[in-house]
Amino acid sequence: MPAKGQRSARNQIEICPDCGRKPKGRVIAGKCSGCYESTRRGVEKKWPTLDPEFQELLLSVSGTNHTFARRVFAYVDASGDCWEWTGAKDEAGYGIIGKGGRRGGYFRAHSAVWQLLVGAIPDGMVYDHLCRNHSCVNPDHGEIVPPGENTKRGYGASFSLGARTVCSYGHPLDGIRKNRNKRVRYCKTCRREKQAAKYVPKARYFDADRAREVITRYKSGERPADIARAMDISLNVAKRIARDWRNGGYQSLGIAVAETPQAA
Repeated sequence: MPAKGQRSARNQIEICPDCGRKPKGRVIAGKCSGCYESTRRGVEKKWPTLDPEFQELLLSVSGTNHTFARRVFAYVDASGDCWEWTGAKDEAGYGIIGKGGRRGGYFRAHSAVWQLLVGAIPDGMVYDHLCRNHSCVNPDHGEIVPPGENTKRGYGASFSLGARTVCSYGHPLDGIRKNRNKRVRYCKTCRREKQAAKYVPKARYFDADRAREVITRYKSGERPADIARAMDISLNVAKRIARDWRNGGYQSLGIAVAETPQAA
C-alpha cells in the first residue's frame, strides 16, 4: 500500500491506454478521468486501441491529433490482398480521414496510411495506385510518382486525351496553344479548314451573278437572313449587298435602285 500522499503504481501513467493522451487531471483505475467516466457509464470507445508493438512502428504525421492513427486503422480491412477502406469516401471512391480538430482538414486514406507506415510524401509528388483500386490503402500497392507519370498510367479522360496523336479526322495534333496557363494541342489542318470555310474570299460573293441574285431576292421581299441561308453566304454579306444597292450601288448590273428601301 503506498504511503500517504503518494499515488499507487496503477495511477502513475504517462499515456492513457484508452485514448492515447497524456492525462491532464486525475488518473483513476489506470485511465484518465474522461475514459474512466466513459467506462463507468457504459459508453463504448469509438476508436479501438492499437497493439503497443504496432504503435511503436508508426511514424508521426504533422498536423494530426492524438487519435489519428487509431482512427485510420479502425477503418482498414486488411483481410485481403488489397486493404479496403471502410470509412468515408469522396466522389472518386478514394477514402478520406480527418486530421483532427475543427478545422484540421483531411487526408486521403491511402496517403494517411503511407505517411504512418512509410513516411511523408515529398512536395510535388503524388500517390499512384498500382492495383487501380481507389479504396485500397495497402502501401505495397502504391508508389510515389510525379503527377505527370500518374496521369500517363491512368485510364481516365486525361490519359486518353493525352495519349492521342491524331485528331478525329486522322490529322496529326501538331499545334500547341496556351489555355489558362496550360499548353493544349490542336490540329492545324482542321483549324485551317475551319478558318477557310468561315472566311471565304469576298470575290466569291461580290461577282455580278451572285450580287444580282441577292438583289433580286431582296427586291422580291425576302429577308437578308433567308437569302444568306438559301445562298449559303454569311448574313453580313447579304446585308452589305442590300445596303449598297439601296444607296445607289451596283448600277452597272442594270438593276434600278428601290424607290422604297426595305429594312436590312
